[in-house]
Amino acid sequence: MSSTEIQTDTPAGDDASFDAVRRLEALREEFQNAEATEPADEPAREASPHYRRYLKTAIAAVLAVLLGWVPISRLLVTSSAEATVNARLITLRAPIDGEITKFSTQVESGQLEIGTILSISNARTDRSHLDELQKVVVQMEAERGSLKQRHVLLSGLLQSMRQQAETYKKARTAQLMARVAELKADIVAADAQVAEAKATLDRTSALLQAGYQPDATYKKHERDFKVLTESAQAARSRLSATEVELAAARSGIFVGDSYNDTPQSSQRAYLLDQQIGELAIDLENVETRLAQAREALAKEQISFGQRNIAEIALPKRGRIWERLVTAGEQVRQGQELLRVLDCGEAVVTATVSEGNYNKLEIGDPADFSFRNGSEEYRGWIVGLNGLSAVPGNFAIDQRAMVREPFHVSVYVPELTQSRDCGIGRSGRVVFSKPEAQSIAAARFSAPIR
Repeated sequence: MSSTEIQTDTPAGDDASFDAVRRLEALREEFQNAEATEPADEPAREASPHYRRYLKTAIAAVLAVLLGWVPISRLLVTSSAEATVNARLITLRAPIDGEITKFSTQVESGQLEIGTILSISNARTDRSHLDELQKVVVQMEAERGSLKQRHVLLSGLLQSMRQQAETYKKARTAQLMARVAELKADIVAADAQVAEAKATLDRTSALLQAGYQPDATYKKHERDFKVLTESAQAARSRLSATEVELAAARSGIFVGDSYNDTPQSSQRAYLLDQQIGELAIDLENVETRLAQAREALAKEQISFGQRNIAEIALPKRGRIWERLVTAGEQVRQGQELLRVLDCGEAVVTATVSEGNYNKLEIGDPADFSFRNGSEEYRGWIVGLNGLSAVPGNFAIDQRAMVREPFHVSVYVPELTQSRDCGIGRSGRVVFSKPEAQSIAAARFSAPIR
């Protein structure tokens, strides 16, 4: 068997088979070298006609074992029939009707970071409600200003009326005090006249009894005494009345025949105080309504801004998967604008046979390697979807994977660190049974899919 024949029988692209062939070549070269250096004095070995046949048979048997071990070992390992790197899509939709005014530089480059990536403007947004609220606020502010001016004016008049009433009170009190003093002086004079009249009456009475005074003179002096006595009593009554009036005036109440219990200034002050109280209630009502109108206006301004201009922000870092609109295009509310690849949600979707599927459990470790690479990435099973397609809006439709009907989702953390996730690249997943501790760790750390 020549070296050319051995290389032709080796399956292309199979590293394990190629290693077996190389070992077989090494054995053949070693056999040839040993045969070339064989001593000439071994006639028994040369005489043996079956020696070379046995050796070739042994080499062929070793080659058959080595070449058969590779497919047998693959049958003993639970692996996928095919596997593809996949990721979820974030679909950005228009929140309002309008025109796309600009795209960020991130969209042009295709690599997106968290933040605003495009803007939509609607120049035909209805602002009638906003204008009406602004008009109401302006009117109520003008009404509040008018009420405040009236409040200031009436407060000034009230202060003036109160000062006038206080001045009148002081003057009336002083007047009554002077009258009291006058009446007290009149009473003293009346008491003096009464005393004099009493003395005159006593002398006249004595002279009348002695027969030196006529009866008419006695009666005249008796009348004068009574008149003066009553006059003194009347002065005391007027004093009492004036003192009552003085006490009332000191408390702000004025009694008399020629005026009311309160002067006109006090009455005017009372009316002004009542008007100011009513004005304060109206002003408080206007302040409350104005605050409510301003709050409604602020909400409407926010709502109008959201209807007029919309800033579309990306919630996660990703890559443009499909761009559905361009700058200057008119869009409708709910229309799809961009589809963004979410590399943070990258998974490997693999298909396996029914027998292998029944051996797997959520949390089992799995090693993924790309088709043309030798590096393996450690992950774990996060979804066993069976005959159904993998749920969710994934970038690659799982119905395209038809080599085996059973689908398995594998989370590989290292794939989520790449900006493009290796999306669409194919490879192979090898499943293995973990120890109990590894199973628990994988199940608790696996993201929910």
